[in-house]
Amino acid sequence: MAHAVRLSMLRERGAILGSMAEGSIEATYAGIRNALVERRRALAEEIARHPRPITGCDVHFNRLLEERAALSEQIDRLDDLIAGS
Repeated sequence: MAHAVRLSMLRERGAILGSMAEGSIEATYAGIRNALVERRRALAEEIARHPRPITGCDVHFNRLLEERAALSEQIDRLDDLIAGS
């Protein structure tokens, strides 16, 4: 499953780079946002499948939660940037 997520992310990055080469800000924004949203969705699935942690002892689970929160913040900042332009 992780391999499929990585392939999906690589395809998204290729699409983003392609839209940047075309010079379309909207397409670049959409590509970046879609890649972030897809990664957040994949993390949510991984978190849902993860065994329940022992409080303070599961470093991997805590890192997943931190990454999910960071992705949400990045998406919000990107949306705010586009809305303000």
